[in-house]
Amino acid sequence: MMQYYTEPLVAGQVASGQIGGSGQQVEPGYPAGSTLTLPQLVYNLGFQRFDIGAACVVAVVLFVLSMVFAAFLMRRGSVFLGVGE
Repeated sequence: MMQYYTEPLVAGQVASGQIGGSGQQVEPGYPAGSTLTLPQLVYNLGFQRFDIGAACVVAVVLFVLSMVFAAFLMRRGSVFLGVGE
């Protein structure tokens, strides 16, 4: 159970630069953006590159995708959970 919590935690700390080897600072999403998550992308676009429009577009698309996924689960969730068979 702890593995599901620990791996993303450590990966997130390494990607954000909180954990780095030998005092070096690594960029978020290191190496070459391969570990960059969508919330990190929104932050980088909005606050580091000052591209507020692109950050808003990514945030809205992420919100719409989560709403579609939630609606799908509300309709078909009982099939996945085994309720009502």
